[in-house]
Amino acid sequence: MVRDTMESKGDFIIRAINAFPVNPKIEQKKKLARRRSIIREFSLNTSMHGVPGIARSESVQNRIFWTVAFLIFAGIMFFFVIQAILAYFQYPTQTSVSIISDRQQYFPALTFCNAGALRYDTFQKLLLNYTESMNLTSAASTSAFSSVQANIIKVYLPILINQGVSLDPYMFSLDALMMDCQFGQVQCSAEDFISFYSSAYGRCYTFNAKTKNNTLYYNYMSSDVTTLTLRLYLYDHLYVSYLIEGVGMTAMVHDNKQLPLIERAGMTLAPGFKHQMTFTKKTVYSLPSPYSSCTNEIPLAMKIMFDQYEGADYSYSEDICYILCAQAYIYEQCGCVFPGQWNARSIVLPGSNQIIVAPLCNSTDYCFAIAMNNFDATPSIQ
Repeated sequence: MVRDTMESKGDFIIRAINAFPVNPKIEQKKKLARRRSIIREFSLNTSMHGVPGIARSESVQNRIFWTVAFLIFAGIMFFFVIQAILAYFQYPTQTSVSIISDRQQYFPALTFCNAGALRYDTFQKLLLNYTESMNLTSAASTSAFSSVQANIIKVYLPILINQGVSLDPYMFSLDALMMDCQFGQVQCSAEDFISFYSSAYGRCYTFNAKTKNNTLYYNYMSSDVTTLTLRLYLYDHLYVSYLIEGVGMTAMVHDNKQLPLIERAGMTLAPGFKHQMTFTKKTVYSLPSPYSSCTNEIPLAMKIMFDQYEGADYSYSEDICYILCAQAYIYEQCGCVFPGQWNARSIVLPGSNQIIVAPLCNSTDYCFAIAMNNFDATPSIQ
């Protein structure tokens, strides 16, 4: 009896399932419809531009228009957002300015040159031999020095330098120029100076430059501010006419570890006057890697140039780097270097460690001028 009852209940359950089947597909459709409804409500009511237009579109063309417009402007937005994030992680420069009162400062370096550069009394014979060898005796036979002879000198000087001829005998020596040197209460001499060549003024001389072997003078000695007093003789009667304009000394005050670019920063001192020169020092520290690409390493080409300054221990200079890079570029293009920077002939080509003592270009060859213009116009150099 119990078994019959259980069998009848089982039959009833089976019949109930057959009468009211559960369709899982309908449940999934309801869920999908509910999700679409939520997405549509969000799209219609959101403040995001473009999305409500997509949701309200009744035609395919309208929906495509709004979708394309939304994607384009969303892409532009993401582009600027990514750019801002990348700029943030590039560690932008922070400038910190501090004023430090330091009495124990080194006395600055002083560089001076005779603006006359060449001595006509010693260079005249050399020039005469050259004009005779080039059958230019008519230009050299005149009793008074002319502009034609000055132009010949401009052509002849690069030839002498390419031949390795020393120009010291034809320039003004320090012993001849300096009549008196007084540093504070101490008498100074030519041994306190180092010499170098300037492409514009010939032989120049620097007092209190930082070298590898000497000690520097301090700004304060015997509890008083120390001054350097020089008396110089010009020898303006030995100047080469038409080669320069005017007479005088060119001088600059600079840091002890700074290579003096006196052609750019020099000040002309007129003869017959007493001149006073002062010095203000500003130090700028740049953050090392990874905050910037700054480095303390001195390139090989710059080290070679520093060696021409009688053992001077100079520091990195952006201006010197620019000059040497320009000379290397001109050499690659023309096979020679700019004659106006004949004191920077030793170059190192990019990607190599080979030192090249490059010849000077002929002043009548304009290849170096074209190459220099192209170098200056390079966007990465400007």
